[in-house]
Amino acid sequence: MSHPQLYLVEARDAKGNLDFEKESQLMKAYPYLFSRRYFTIDDLAWWVSYGQPQLGPSGPSEARAFLASIGACIRPKTW
Repeated sequence: MSHPQLYLVEARDAKGNLDFEKESQLMKAYPYLFSRRYFTIDDLAWWVSYGQPQLGPSGPSEARAFLASIGACIRPKTW
């Protein structure tokens, strides 16, 4: 049985470097995104749909778009 892909939520600047100040702001505004180290894309899609933002039913692409709109990005866990 294979395990689902896990993702790490981060904040990065325009050059792709980690942005700890932005991450701190995101932690305060969206605590769920930093409530654990890794998420499945389904976890994130559920949160965008019915969690704090409550945007209504959405899938993985909408979740990625919402995260990008607030300055967050996700990176697959590869280790």
